[in-house]
Amino acid sequence: MIIKITAVPMVVLLCGCPPAVKPETDGDAKRLVLEQVTARVVLPTLEAFIVESEALQVSSAAWREARRTGPALTERDAARAAFKAAFLRWQRAEMMAFGPAGKPPTYSLGQGLRDTIYAWPTINPCRVDTVLAGRLYETPGFFDTALVTSTGLAAIEALLFTDATGNSCAAGDAINAMGTWAAMTPDELGLRRAEYATLAVTAVVKQAKLLRDAWANDAAHRYATAGLAGSGFPTAQAGLNELFAALFQADLALKNARIGVPLGLVPATCANVPCPEQAEALPSKLSREAIVENLDGLRALLRGDFTEGGHGFDALLEVRGAGSLAKEMDAALLTARARATGLTGPIDALVVSNPADVQQLHADVKVFTDLLKLQFITVLSLQVPAEGAGDAD
Repeated sequence: MIIKITAVPMVVLLCGCPPAVKPETDGDAKRLVLEQVTARVVLPTLEAFIVESEALQVSSAAWREARRTGPALTERDAARAAFKAAFLRWQRAEMMAFGPAGKPPTYSLGQGLRDTIYAWPTINPCRVDTVLAGRLYETPGFFDTALVTSTGLAAIEALLFTDATGNSCAAGDAINAMGTWAAMTPDELGLRRAEYATLAVTAVVKQAKLLRDAWANDAAHRYATAGLAGSGFPTAQAGLNELFAALFQADLALKNARIGVPLGLVPATCANVPCPEQAEALPSKLSREAIVENLDGLRALLRGDFTEGGHGFDALLEVRGAGSLAKEMDAALLTARARATGLTGPIDALVVSNPADVQQLHADVKVFTDLLKLQFITVLSLQVPAEGAGDAD
């Protein structure tokens, strides 16, 4: 008896197997960048912000108590100084809006916590005045459910730095049409601003601690082990792409939103250019200082530390023979920082009185972002975030 053996076609044997995954030869180097950035840049920035926001909490409470019996101008000025320190510290974190600070699906660990602390350019001064007029800030749970336009640093800024007895709403809006706003005396208005601001600061401190804890208790480890079992990232490159998406804010949030929009360089920004009303930090006039801090945050992301000795993107560039690109990018950031430091006023004033200076700052930042979007991406095989796709500027 002859037994016939039929060969199983090779295609059948192979079709059920997963495709082979090419191991990352530089996975450890990428993980080191992610570990350094989270441990030496993100977490220290958040810890410092918590300290400064807690100081703002104390000073705003002192302003509120003093405002019950008088103008409390000294206490308000102290609260303004504390706000400046906390706000400018946060401006470094603005360039680090990945991980729990970022939004999904761009960031796999995103929780959207950035917007609970500072949602600019999503602002609504009329909404702040509406909450003020109705004392809605006293409603139990208000800061847990309110829209970001009536909470966070932007609302606190408006409450602290606004002296006007008028409001930002249209004549037909309820607080004006029904006489709610007009019924407040100037003293009552001043007290309510102090009360609202103090509660809003307390909410910011709470959110900042939630963000810090989300990083310290989970996200930092996941990024540092990207590509390894349990990290949630299929490769170290996937984690690196998310860090790059944060670095890309140099183009989207800094060059475009903070500088290009007020200049009128971004289409459909306003009816008549320039657009000073679109500048950041209008009540406090801190837009110039904010840009300096943005640049410091970007530089730390690039280098893996705020001082020497970090292991950041620049180290990866060195390994790939592009050390000169790392130096060129660092020099571009320093040039832009020097330009921003040398400006003589806030962005909203300068785009009207001396737009050439702001245009030069825009050009300086563009030197960095052009390198970022072309050579940097190519050398490190990075993925452009969805929000930046198609941006040719």
